[in-house]
Amino acid sequence: FDWLPLFPQPVMMAILGLMGVSALLIAMGVFFRWACWLFSLSLAFIFFQEKSYYNNHIYLFILLGMMLSFTHADRFYSLRNNTNAINAIPRWQQFMLQAQFVIVYFYGGLTKLKPDWLFLREPVATMAHNFPADHFMAPFFKTEFSIYLLTYGGFLLDILAPLLLWYKP
Repeated sequence: FDWLPLFPQPVMMAILGLMGVSALLIAMGVFFRWACWLFSLSLAFIFFQEKSYYNNHIYLFILLGMMLSFTHADRFYSLRNNTNAINAIPRWQQFMLQAQFVIVYFYGGLTKLKPDWLFLREPVATMAHNFPADHFMAPFFKTEFSIYLLTYGGFLLDILAPLLLWYKP
């Protein structure tokens, strides 16, 4: 996205500030739909400007913000006065959000079914090797146990999360 302008630092800080304010408005349930769109658009702007680091979870947050704007998720625990509103969220809205998570985790699990992840423990081993030695968590992250735990724990999380999202005991 080279066509996106690079703004000076004060403008970028203002965009980050808008994103933080919109996140608070979403959490409070005030101006919910507008806040969802403002959050999604500002996060997308920052995400599309980044050239060196791609994280599919950021893309997920953008999608979830847009999808939330079409729901009645602000009906519960909202600071706005909604005494006359029926506090029931239609099942299709819950399903829409759950399905998005299921898709992301399912494909995350599929991508980890590769020899690099399962046998070479990459990229976790490289990240552990590059972790700063003077960090207080270094004794944990630089052990073989933690590399195995993060590798196979991440795999199990991605494989089991879709099932656990729809499991109703």
